[in-house]
Amino acid sequence: MSASTSPAARGVYGPPSAVAGSSYGVPPTNPVPGSVPTVSATFVTDLTEASRLAARAVEMLATVPQDDRGSQYTKDLRIRIFKTDMAAQKRLERQFDAMGNDAGVLSELRRADAYLEDANWQLAKKPSPDGRFNGVDVPGAMRDMSEGARIIAEVLRSAGGVPTEPSVPASPAPAPVPGSGTSVPPTTPPAPPTTPPAPPTTPPVPPTTPNGDPGQVDPD
Repeated sequence: MSASTSPAARGVYGPPSAVAGSSYGVPPTNPVPGSVPTVSATFVTDLTEASRLAARAVEMLATVPQDDRGSQYTKDLRIRIFKTDMAAQKRLERQFDAMGNDAGVLSELRRADAYLEDANWQLAKKPSPDGRFNGVDVPGAMRDMSEGARIIAEVLRSAGGVPTEPSVPASPAPAPVPGSGTSVPPTTPPAPPTTPPAPPTTPPVPPTTPNGDPGQVDPD
């Protein structure tokens, strides 16, 4: 994580939800429905690539076990996700100083960038400079990375671009909590009973005596 892209270096302190109804202290400017925001000449190009990279990072992150805490087994994959997420940030940040972007667009871009930044810190084993994150947190990283990708997609779509939507499999249903009284129906109905065995066609032969008379067994 480079110092130049850390939340503190960008003047960002606290999570995106720290200030309700605002984007890090900048009042959001919601575009009029159906209108196209004022953006730079390179906006759609950069946002299209940022959307593709962010979606790819989300897809890769979906393959990391939810309970992973930075194991050696997932190290290479986490590094690839980290680099892909950071590449998406770099494409966003190219628009921070681009000529022509209105304040509302910039506010949303910075918000998306902060979510992607937070996601990357939750993939790292070392603590973040501001102390909000300390160790690998896959569910938290997925939450923030997905939100960053969603914001990018919305802004790009409002500017007439076509975002990349991540293809992530549906999450499995949570397991029931012991003692909670909540039962989970089986996912597969029980198989119907098989056909009962046919009755014997020949009745059993009764025991006979040595002389062949039925009814009494020879004690010897």
